[in-house]
Amino acid sequence: MAPVSIFILDYIIMITSALCLVCGNPIFEELVDFGLIPRSNSLLSQPETSFPKVDHSLEFCPKCAMIRRRTSSQAPSDYSEVKRATGAQTPVYINEIIRDLTALCLTRGSLIIDVGGNDGAFLDLVASAGYTNRLNVEPAMAFIEPCRQAGHLVENVHLDLDQASRISRQYGLAEVIFCRHVLEHVPDPFCFLVAIRSMLKENGSFFLEIPDAEGIIHGLLGHELWDEHLFHFTADNANRLLIRAGWHIFWSTIKPHRGGTNLLVWAQPSSVDQATLSTSEIASQDVSACRSFKTRWTELTWRIIQDAKTWPRPIGCFGASHPQSNYLLFTGLGRQVEFLIDDDPGKIGRYVPIPQPVPVVSTAQLLAGPLPGTIIRSAFGCDFWMDKFCPSLSARGTLIVEPY
Repeated sequence: MAPVSIFILDYIIMITSALCLVCGNPIFEELVDFGLIPRSNSLLSQPETSFPKVDHSLEFCPKCAMIRRRTSSQAPSDYSEVKRATGAQTPVYINEIIRDLTALCLTRGSLIIDVGGNDGAFLDLVASAGYTNRLNVEPAMAFIEPCRQAGHLVENVHLDLDQASRISRQYGLAEVIFCRHVLEHVPDPFCFLVAIRSMLKENGSFFLEIPDAEGIIHGLLGHELWDEHLFHFTADNANRLLIRAGWHIFWSTIKPHRGGTNLLVWAQPSSVDQATLSTSEIASQDVSACRSFKTRWTELTWRIIQDAKTWPRPIGCFGASHPQSNYLLFTGLGRQVEFLIDDDPGKIGRYVPIPQPVPVVSTAQLLAGPLPGTIIRSAFGCDFWMDKFCPSLSARGTLIVEPY
């Protein structure tokens, strides 16, 4: 019987994974196909170093506009070996989130869980607000010991229903759970939200923060279609997914962040069965934006490439992280760029494939050598950093261009 049961389970998973996880629609349409690209965040020690590639194509649901990477392209979401800290990407509105937390009038010993808390930077802020019972559920092994040294409890796991049950037995149910920029990375967001719900008290609060896909599809921010994001949600279909997973949304908003926008939601467990939601006017507008995205993106990138033909050489680019490599790869500009500029010590002297490997130099190296003909202001959200150098570079003859 066991093999038959396993076969049935695999069949159910295969069938349900083909359906839209928000509305159950079995039909998807192509959003855009970027083809075979270097996997983002590939930092090479030498230009000859081999690097992984990924077939990066995306599709959308024509009923609710939920976007996903094509199933055949989805890479295993194993973040155990990731060493990329996100503390430096803290949004400007972070103190508003801490104020929302303190407004809940918790006791200082209330259990607060951060699911996918990375290097613990957010829990450090929670600690500074006086909360002593803090748990980071984080799969990346590199951050476990630093978090423990900071006084946070740590569970080094990829969260699922079984792990959620074990964690609840060990630590008790949480008063508040945070999940910031994680949902879009997991292969089954619905089950992930159900697992989180199982760890929370019935009167507890859940905070979700994810990239806002509405800004991407309407604003043509193609570089935000990161290959590590398996799903992209708008406010409308994210709310629908939360309701389906057993949540009551009592507050949501959209905030600007690093050149794009983020969706912020506070929710509580709901004991009321939710009726099926019909297609909204907002969803229809988002679907229209998805249908026209490929054409609009092609037209935009054609104009960018035409403009680039007039730019003085060589061409440099501010930033050496995935937003910059995405932008250069997806527009086709990468083949014309000769170096990237970044002051992260871990990136200086290394190479980023865009698709050919190009070196990363510091701003000190940039200013000390022959100046480039053109620099693209592509360090999205880091205008203060770029503004320190662009006026003097422009005064000395370098052409400064905006990415879009």
